[in-house]
Amino acid sequence: MKLAALLFLSLLNPANAGDMTQLRWQSWDGYVPNIVVCNGADVDQEALEEAVDNWRARGERIGKIVRKSCGEYPDRGDIAIYENNERQTSSQYGVTSTNVFLDADGNQTEKICLARIWIKSNYLDSRILLEHEIGHGLGFRDTSDMNSIMARSGPIY
Repeated sequence: MKLAALLFLSLLNPANAGDMTQLRWQSWDGYVPNIVVCNGADVDQEALEEAVDNWRARGERIGKIVRKSCGEYPDRGDIAIYENNERQTSSQYGVTSTNVFLDADGNQTEKICLARIWIKSNYLDSRILLEHEIGHGLGFRDTSDMNSIMARSGPIY
């Protein structure tokens, strides 16, 4: 009976059940992205590892977590996390930008080649915020479903 109820709920609300395919708008092309914590970003390692593990549990392929120096643009195949208080508006705790490949005609594809995440310094220990922004880096969009990690707004701790 419990299994039937869970199946029914997952059909009603796939984002809650971990099936977030309806939220994917871009995907990685030829890369298993690494998570790079850029020098100067004091990201909480435990919170970051838990956020990455949660995405892996959803079936997302993610490479290593590394700390290194980053320029304005990370290497192809990297989701880079920067500490930055100037990129966000006063109501934003984190912002993510993905860069996509261009096809032979110079048109944008839906294939991500790198992503950049900026998080305000006082939120670098929020597993929920890290997980949400990594979701954007993986190619997922926001949702109005408050039970999803990709909820447009909600608690960040």
